[in-house]
Amino acid sequence: MSEKKIFVNGKCAIPNQLVSHRDTVMMEDRLLQQGTQYYYYAFHKPRGIECTTNPLIPDSIVPFFPKEHLYLVGRLDKASEGLIFMTDDDAFYKAIVGEQAGCEKEYYVETDLPLSEEDLQQLRQGVKILGRMTNPCEVYREGDSAFRIILTQGLNRQIRRMCHKRERQVTLLRRIRIGSYYLGSLPAGETKALKEEEIRAFMKPGHAQ
Repeated sequence: MSEKKIFVNGKCAIPNQLVSHRDTVMMEDRLLQQGTQYYYYAFHKPRGIECTTNPLIPDSIVPFFPKEHLYLVGRLDKASEGLIFMTDDDAFYKAIVGEQAGCEKEYYVETDLPLSEEDLQQLRQGVKILGRMTNPCEVYREGDSAFRIILTQGLNRQIRRMCHKRERQVTLLRRIRIGSYYLGSLPAGETKALKEEEIRAFMKPGHAQ
């Protein structure tokens, strides 16, 4: 007797294929799992917009949501701009947010005063904010008063507080990457639906980079 074929989203499954709650799984004509439809968007948050879903707060992010019932994956403070995700999938959220997730976030930063090599090295090694030392991180010079920084932490206003410890004020803070996904040329205020392979990249082990 021949083995019955398994189909994932209408395609014949391969040995050891991984499936998620989003996939529809069939055995011949028998439904084993009905996939759930979720939505995933990248958004370029403009400066001056609050990362809140409360529509009563002025300048909230709500008018930018492409669909109802979405929530933000992480946040950016009002004065910051750049990449943030919108979704209704809790598994996607958990794969990105929090120190346990270990997901890298990369930022481009400009300050009011030039930064010395000592300043950059101190940022790399960690500084004490909010009663704790920040984790060691990668920092790359982009100019006399500009740098890129890659974090896996998500402390409140972390980069601004780190720069303040070096007596510098942040004048521009833009998140340019989350995990393997880059902001690229997405205009401020615009959203873009994530592709299937981009979503799956966050769901599998080793997604942090």
